[in-house]
Amino acid sequence: KQWYQRRVRARLRHLEQENREMVVTLSEYQKQQESKLLRVQGEISAEVSGLKSNMQEIMASLSATENKLVTIQERFNEEGAATDRKLRTLQETIGYELEEELVLMRRQINTQSSEVRILNGEENNGNPTCAKVCSGTTTRRGRIWMRGVHKNIYTEVDISGCGFMKVPTITTSLEISKPMDPFREHWYFTGTSVVQRATTSSFRVSIKPVNRLLVLSTVWKQGWNVDWVAVGFIC
Repeated sequence: KQWYQRRVRARLRHLEQENREMVVTLSEYQKQQESKLLRVQGEISAEVSGLKSNMQEIMASLSATENKLVTIQERFNEEGAATDRKLRTLQETIGYELEEELVLMRRQINTQSSEVRILNGEENNGNPTCAKVCSGTTTRRGRIWMRGVHKNIYTEVDISGCGFMKVPTITTSLEISKPMDPFREHWYFTGTSVVQRATTSSFRVSIKPVNRLLVLSTVWKQGWNVDWVAVGFIC
């Protein structure tokens, strides 16, 4: 029995020793955890402080940007208002100038109407005050003539600069500025005064020799050109 009691006491002492060691271990572990917790809290606090600082900087930048946008908007509104005023002034100026030009054009038309009278035209007559005489000639030096399909040559005459609104009455004549021999004079050709495909902007003259073949190089050297007079309505 004494042996058993000694064994129990020894066991109790062993357990007490283990308990003391465990208490010490738990205390050290608790201190370590508290230290870690304090370190983590410090790191979090530093990060939060940095985030707050960054947020303040961002808010300050946003505020500055907003102020800039407000300034730009105000400047844009001022420039837009100034541009509108300039446009209105320009429109008024252009309108006044156009009105003056229209009055001047009407005066010129009325002046011309007393000098030109068209009894009959290619189409229904226009406004009598819009009658106009327009004349011109094709160049002597240019290669205006082209080969046709029936041993003829032709040229298209541009009269768009006259500004006719209706097909005018056109009179033409052929000029040979440098004739080489009598066999190529006007009276050996047909169509020298015939007007074809007349419109408000152009017409065609087609010429064919009598029992002869026209050579384009010779025509160009001789300086063939068409003199024309057109009478019509411009309004």
